[in-house]
Amino acid sequence: MNFLLILTLISIIVRSRQENASMDPCNDFYDYVCTNDTRSITKLNFASLFDDREILKPNISFPNNGTYIALDQILEPDRLMKWYMTVKSLDTATVDLEYFFETHYEYISKKNDSEKFSFAVETLENVNLTLTNIFYNSLYANIKVLNQLNLPAAEENKFLHHISNLLKNNTIEEIWSSSLSNKSKKVLDEELNNSKVFFGLLDYNNVTMLEETKLVYETEYYRLKSLLSSDDLDTEIAEKILRLGAIDTATKYLAKRIPGYEPEFLFSAFASNMENEAFKHNSAIYAGIVTRSDLQQPMLAIADTVSVLAHELMHFVYPSGTELLTPNVTKAAKKCTQDEVKRMGDSDVVKPIDGWFSKKVTHEDLANIMGLRMVMKMVARKSASEEQLKNALETLLSGLCIQGKPKNSILPHHHPFEISINTAVRQYPLFSSLYGCRLGDRMFAEAEQFCKPLGGEVNLEDYKIKNDTEDIGGFFTYIMDTANAFNFSFRN
Repeated sequence: MNFLLILTLISIIVRSRQENASMDPCNDFYDYVCTNDTRSITKLNFASLFDDREILKPNISFPNNGTYIALDQILEPDRLMKWYMTVKSLDTATVDLEYFFETHYEYISKKNDSEKFSFAVETLENVNLTLTNIFYNSLYANIKVLNQLNLPAAEENKFLHHISNLLKNNTIEEIWSSSLSNKSKKVLDEELNNSKVFFGLLDYNNVTMLEETKLVYETEYYRLKSLLSSDDLDTEIAEKILRLGAIDTATKYLAKRIPGYEPEFLFSAFASNMENEAFKHNSAIYAGIVTRSDLQQPMLAIADTVSVLAHELMHFVYPSGTELLTPNVTKAAKKCTQDEVKRMGDSDVVKPIDGWFSKKVTHEDLANIMGLRMVMKMVARKSASEEQLKNALETLLSGLCIQGKPKNSILPHHHPFEISINTAVRQYPLFSSLYGCRLGDRMFAEAEQFCKPLGGEVNLEDYKIKNDTEDIGGFFTYIMDTANAFNFSFRN
């Protein structure tokens, strides 16, 4: 037989096996759901956040009588360092948490303001000039995008905050039903009750407010600039400090308009509105779903929201609350999760690049496992059949499918998304029974392989449908009925 023909046949067989595998939920649940992703992600038109956009000059003059101030008087060292760290945190590809801890401790070891300022200036050399312009760029982009989209105007979107409160209460219920000590339960209960959620582009999405904030930034930038000598202005470090000074003033203004959030959080939130992100900062959670969803399919956009919030809420435990757990529990949970992630990555048809696995990001996978388990318990309470359980699980994952990137792409400070999600699904205690997976199937997990993030045993009954459950059409029918009750829509 012709050698090229043999290679062609082999290629066809391999491709066929891969395609068949992608349709088998017991082999790769992510592929099973996401191969037929029908969403059309919202297309937004805005300039890059990393452009060195010219800062517009306001119609205000700042005369100077020839008296200038020193560069170290533009912004006190503590605030200069704070904004350097906040801006640098967006440069996730080059730094990790250890860098910030080390930099912080080195900074606070300095004896006086002069030494602190010198150290801050030295660290500012490590940040690209365009990165210091990101808040101004993000204000520009947010204004442009909000003018493009017909989103419902709100200070707080009542329906989405209802959903976040529902998830928060269920997270607290998870804590209280765990084997943690009462002291630890009380601490986590208080932290979760005091937490806040900010929905990007859907909360405080008043264009006029952002235009005013942009003007505050521009005004402060040029006011500060008028205070420096031409010699100072010729240096790049002065330009960086001027921009950080403008950020400091503009975010303080924004924090007055959006009460309850720290300026640093608001900086990151509005910068993240264009970046499809979610994060937890101290007691606040940011959830950006508009730019990563198909708003014409609201159920899937809401499913994405539920998944993201559940994940971020679990970060109150891993990593933020690990000191409240016993060392044996956290050690076993991390080891179990690491083994699961490695198993899923090593067995994937699409191999991630060498060096993809890192123990340092285990908390992200734990949050996925815990978040999915909690949501599926909620699903069970609103389901009248196993088919409704399956529909809810597939809806949840359908809202998370990644578009436009090769499978198992590397993510900063996370394991490849598809691997982590498959790990969480495999760790859902009813998955194998719902889909008929058997020993030897990639997605099959035996009971002794179930990780125990909070200690205690995994109780299958928590995930099963209840015989007395009224058939309302399933969990997401309930969610959409609730959305209708709130008159919620992604469009005005």
